[in-house]
Amino acid sequence: MKNILNVLLISIALFQTEVFSAILDDLRTGWSDTPEIFVAIQQKILMENYPNYEKATPSEQDLIRNRVRADLKKIQKGKVLFEKQDKKFDNSIFGGLFHYENNESMYTVIEKQKTVHYFFESDILWRVVITISTDQMKKKLTLNEFTDYLTSKHGKPIKIDYDQFIPEEEKVIKAYFRDYDTLLELTYNDIYDSFILVYSSLDKLKEFREKGLQVISKKDEIKNEDITSHLSGYDDLSYESTESDSKEDIDNLFDSKEKEMIKSKDEALEKSLKSESKSETVTEETTTEKVKVEPKKDDLW
Repeated sequence: MKNILNVLLISIALFQTEVFSAILDDLRTGWSDTPEIFVAIQQKILMENYPNYEKATPSEQDLIRNRVRADLKKIQKGKVLFEKQDKKFDNSIFGGLFHYENNESMYTVIEKQKTVHYFFESDILWRVVITISTDQMKKKLTLNEFTDYLTSKHGKPIKIDYDQFIPEEEKVIKAYFRDYDTLLELTYNDIYDSFILVYSSLDKLKEFREKGLQVISKKDEIKNEDITSHLSGYDDLSYESTESDSKEDIDNLFDSKEKEMIKSKDEALEKSLKSESKSETVTEETTTEKVKVEPKKDDLW
């Protein structure tokens, strides 16, 4: 009993320690997530759209569960495998943000006001791309204003690229935010009239770069020395990997004790979510009846 109590106390301490990425808080996910955990999280999010579920009648609850199950199946059936090169993906809004023949896949969640693409490598989440059409936003913003909004949430950007043709206006072209395990890139796409937020695992970016894979979209046309000089000593985010690039280890950012805490916490979370996924998986019934969805609120979308 004493050992069990100690394990519980350690687990509570791990979950109370603030070592999770503040930037990832927006996504309610983590870089150790598997597709199974991803689906479990999506199920919880979908169920939150029905705040009156507990007060509903049994038949109404059945309709809600069926609707959630149908939405989950749609997400799972939409899985994409990046095996052979496909122009459809290359010319998409997320073109250049994944790799072919690298055991990568993608799930897409289409919401009322944004679309979210979840990228996995060997069934481990490594990148999330959110696209928000300007006509879907509650408030019309310029890229400068969107950068200010993210600055208020995540602190000062580690780097900002400005339009070099009109330097006096200081018009933002791209902004980079970073914490201990996540890089967030904010851009605007004229063709799609959309803001694009690219969240990436720093560990995966480093791993891919060492494998000789591109880690930041070529479309950005950023020079190696331009971006790496602004990343506080971490030079493994070069625009394109080459064998001649230096390979400074990200392990230097944290001492071994903190890294062990992060690892233990991630393992505890994954175990908890897997257990929750098994207990909460909805039944395999079907229905065509419609259930009203109450959208969640967000600051901008």
